[in-house]
Amino acid sequence: MHDRDLRDLLVFSDTATLRLKRKCNHKAVSMVYGAGIEGNQIRKGASPTTTATTHDNDREDTRHYLIACDFSHESLHAMEWTMGTMLRDHDTLHIVTVANRDDTPDLAEESALMLENEMDHILNGVIDEAKKRLSRMMLYDIKLVFYSMAGQVKDVLEQLIQTLPLTMVVCGSRGRGTMKGMLMGSVSTFLVHQSPVPVAVIRPQKKRKKETRHTITATPLSESVKSGHLHVDELG
Repeated sequence: MHDRDLRDLLVFSDTATLRLKRKCNHKAVSMVYGAGIEGNQIRKGASPTTTATTHDNDREDTRHYLIACDFSHESLHAMEWTMGTMLRDHDTLHIVTVANRDDTPDLAEESALMLENEMDHILNGVIDEAKKRLSRMMLYDIKLVFYSMAGQVKDVLEQLIQTLPLTMVVCGSRGRGTMKGMLMGSVSTFLVHQSPVPVAVIRPQKKRKKETRHTITATPLSESVKSGHLHVDELG
């Protein structure tokens, strides 16, 4: 394929092609990045430079990564790290957000409709965050699956880990996000000890403090001679 054709592939599949699954406490949306507007312009097993006809991301060698996101700085950094460091063409990325009402009794008393609105809100939010980051990368045929779920965070993650054919689980080191009732800091510790698949806990790099440089001003030669620190015969 020509460079122009390759650039045309670097888009997200059109919203009309999204597959939306809804359950009582579970919503999932899937889309494809890097395979054209219809999400099917790369042939199974082919590289982007090969003429593409059909799409099939569910190959045996496809790697699956699960990211736990609570919109905190740490979890968003973990998302970007996974996309930039781990993802390769044809991989699948699962991103989950959890509305944990057990930690927010005031929300638990609200209607199921309010819960659905909350789940829609965090689902749209995590889709926007992922698209903003992935759109800057030259990756092809990446399947994205977004989950918005209600329940205990650890229970939700454990269920997904047992259900999905995961290669690795990725999460931030700590931090509850600005969204109410999302991931808690102890989740990363739980995953490290309980997950049957490898877990990467990502910590943002700390910005180094700029070292204060002290400027040393040299004393003019004439002043050194006058003060006796430098003799005239030393100048030769």
